[in-house]
Amino acid sequence: DQGTVSAECPVAFEAAKVAIERGVMTAMGAPNAMRGQSYSGNLSAREAHAAGLLSILAADSHPAAILPAILILAAEDPGGLPGAARLASANPAKALGLTDRGEIALGKNADLVQVDPGNRVAATLRDGAPIYSNGTLDIAMARPNPTVKELLQTG
Repeated sequence: DQGTVSAECPVAFEAAKVAIERGVMTAMGAPNAMRGQSYSGNLSAREAHAAGLLSILAADSHPAAILPAILILAAEDPGGLPGAARLASANPAKALGLTDRGEIALGKNADLVQVDPGNRVAATLRDGAPIYSNGTLDIAMARPNPTVKELLQTG
């Protein structure tokens, strides 16, 4: 053991399986998950996810693919949308040792994304403070740093 916590883009099913068996998280790109295949013909993120071998969904070369990839994987994830969202939130935070983020819980950073019914980003919050709104949601952009408890109570 050399302290490895993640394997980036395992190229084959067997490599991902061995990594998981050894307690190493696997990271694969959102474009791969969104497309359903690797650009280079390697392991599909959807195949790895279906087999329980995908731990982290990374922005890779196309950050805009994260949300669509989460929504695609959520359809097959045993935990539904929360299970798929963990691939881009709780799991990467755990791999990086960031104990103050990655989940919606008291005492954690309130870094959140709100998605509108058309599956577009409607608002983002960093540490509870609104930093972006497309104007479609009722979000008080001037309200500095609401607590997670306040955010959970309002919707």
